[in-house]
Amino acid sequence: MLAGQSQKEFFVNEALSLIDAVMQKTVIATQSTPPSDPNPGDTYRVASGALEWVGQDDALAIFFGGSWHFLTPANGSMIFDQSAAHFLHFSNSWVAASTPTSPQGGSNIDTEARAAIDQVIQSLQIVGLYV
Repeated sequence: MLAGQSQKEFFVNEALSLIDAVMQKTVIATQSTPPSDPNPGDTYRVASGALEWVGQDDALAIFFGGSWHFLTPANGSMIFDQSAAHFLHFSNSWVAASTPTSPQGGSNIDTEARAAIDQVIQSLQIVGLYV
């Protein structure tokens, strides 16, 4: 804000709305088009190839003040996608950990167990729990 700036409350309210949306670390869903009747504070992850949110791929779309505002995620950001019920980690794009395949038994139990453990390790790395 600048000294003598008019309508300072608008900029303060906008900043507080953005902080509130980011602190939640939750999005309602991942979409390529905005919902028809959003509520103030609704936050979505913009899907790649967005039709109406052109140029905002992977951004967080936050509805407040009657319009959509976009935040570009930083590498290392994590959000929870409520509709998909999983966490996403941002590392140049949003990624989610995949479900490891369970060992099926048989004569190669050790090999299958090692493969399952490797998948768990890769999934934990994808969500940024360790490198």
